[in-house]
Amino acid sequence: MIVAAAIAPHGTPAFDPSPTRDALEEIGRRVTAARPEAIVVVTPHNVHVSGHFAVVDAAAVAGSLAEWGEPERTLERAVDRELAAALVASAARLPLVTVSYGGNDSASAVAPMDWGTLIPLSFLPELPVLVVSPARDRPLPEHVALGNAIAAASAERPVALVASADHGHAHDPDGPYGFDPAAAAYDELVVELVRENRLGDLDPLEELVEAAKADSLWQLAVLHGAVGAGFDVELLAYEAPDVLRHALRRLCAVCRLSSSPSRSPPWVRWRSGWGRWRPSTPTSGGCRSPSAGPSCCGGRCG
Repeated sequence: MIVAAAIAPHGTPAFDPSPTRDALEEIGRRVTAARPEAIVVVTPHNVHVSGHFAVVDAAAVAGSLAEWGEPERTLERAVDRELAAALVASAARLPLVTVSYGGNDSASAVAPMDWGTLIPLSFLPELPVLVVSPARDRPLPEHVALGNAIAAASAERPVALVASADHGHAHDPDGPYGFDPAAAAYDELVVELVRENRLGDLDPLEELVEAAKADSLWQLAVLHGAVGAGFDVELLAYEAPDVLRHALRRLCAVCRLSSSPSRSPPWVRWRSGWGRWRPSTPTSGGCRSPSAGPSCCGGRCG
């Protein structure tokens, strides 16, 4: 069963002293305390297969952050191939494929570990992993169904799940993604949904995600499908740094098993129109509201 779950960012500023790093370390402690046998990471930065979800079926994944200027940060983890096979079976009705890399025998191959996997795993216990890729060209209900399948594949074993996710990127007119007000609106709504434990209400995000240049919607849908109504979500930290003019938003949250978990399959609730998003109050750590612009916590930047 899913014994721990989290939303975690995947930018290198996560390693800097900050509320985000504190939250990631807390996630690591809570995952360790839950004693999972494996960790599933849903990442947007691994292999992309047109029209399909993907799961890595190599013997191991390994990588570094050399492309982000930190070659000393390296990581290697064994792949839980038994869990991969169980996921393939439980997701038989979904367009899911297995992928490997390099050696022709996947049982001994080592696949690349992307930064969306490496950074969250750097704060988590050393356990076998399962790397899952969402598919932006598949509808959100299928991502929720993929989460259902991950939960089903984990039914007989304790497993942790991480949605590797950064949010709006279009916060800076001089940055690589430009500026669009949808980015602040998207981030505000994500914080609201997490704080209010409403991960099922994802459809308003879909209307904003493209303009916001956000990097989280699909992983959040998978997370919701896996944990459903059986967990309560706790917001640990939210920051809005402007690092190298990248201007992306970081959020850390954990999902706690509720006292009366629901076994009914969770699905996204669709609505016509989303109305106005409501400004949220500052989070712990002194973070400003997303609508306040790209400012970071703790006085680290203006």
